[in-house]
Amino acid sequence: MELKDEHYYDSPEFFISQYNRYDNQAKSGTKVYVGEYAVTKNYGVLGNMNAAIGEAVFMQGCENNSEAVTMMSYAPIFTHEDNFNWRPDMIRFNSSMSYGTPSYYVQKLFSNNTGKQNIHWTENNNAPAFDPNKGTVGIGTWLTSATFTGLTIKTGNTTINTAGTQAADWSTTRGSWIISPAEDSYQQTNTSDADVRCILQGEYNTTDVDMTVKATKQGGSEGFLIIFNYINEQNYAWLNLGGWGNSKHAVEQCMNGKKTAIVPS
Repeated sequence: MELKDEHYYDSPEFFISQYNRYDNQAKSGTKVYVGEYAVTKNYGVLGNMNAAIGEAVFMQGCENNSEAVTMMSYAPIFTHEDNFNWRPDMIRFNSSMSYGTPSYYVQKLFSNNTGKQNIHWTENNNAPAFDPNKGTVGIGTWLTSATFTGLTIKTGNTTINTAGTQAADWSTTRGSWIISPAEDSYQQTNTSDADVRCILQGEYNTTDVDMTVKATKQGGSEGFLIIFNYINEQNYAWLNLGGWGNSKHAVEQCMNGKKTAIVPS
């Protein structure tokens, strides 16, 4: 097979994280055609600078591996203002005018400034502030009071005995918690606070996490937060059950303080 066609639609953070995606792609054999790609989450209304920058970072990574990635095409390209099926689109028009989104100008810049060579560099003492594969877990609520019981946690081959922990082993943010690990009870009684968290202290391998918990809602307007890959208050992920006024669920990821829904439902 000469080419394989790959499609990507996601957030700016996703595209930035994919900068090195094709670094280890074989330079011979089947090549890659990124036949469709665009930021489709957190792009504003008609596209924004964050979306364009995310796409640009991804495009640069593909250009750096042009022996393997032979073609790319943004999609979708054109749409009429009064008859569209999706957003965003690179070029929008009506009966009297047309205009490009920030993503259009990224495409134009790359087209008019084709790279001729790769510049390699070495960085020293620039290690990340934390290991993204090591963190911890927790539970939480949003404008809701609840009781959590039956909590079991397994990370890789390690089973965490939460019953053996003390209340001091759990760090809380906002809310009003009554923590009794020995009694297998974690109760949060405040219904007016948003983003309420109860985090297990320590650092664990979070590449493979299996959590089981029974959550009972006592009051309030939303549901529960099952927190995992928690590194700090600015970097974590959670399963949001009954969020947005108890209207839907989602897996959300927060990176450097910016939270996005990566698996909406």
